[in-house]
Amino acid sequence: MSLQRIKITMSALWIVGALVTILVAGASITANLGIITLGVLPPVALFLLWMDPAPTMSQRINEALR
Repeated sequence: MSLQRIKITMSALWIVGALVTILVAGASITANLGIITLGVLPPVALFLLWMDPAPTMSQRINEALR
């Protein structure tokens, strides 16, 4: 499984969890905005901060030989 697919899956699960929380809580508009913020910020941070690992020396050598 590629890193990009893992990021997308984790983000989707987080957002679905936030939406379920909104539906179950039945809170006020202010609380809903807070939950929506908590539902969107972590996936955005995940995509911005979680970088692909650097290629290893053997991967670089193999690419150079091709």
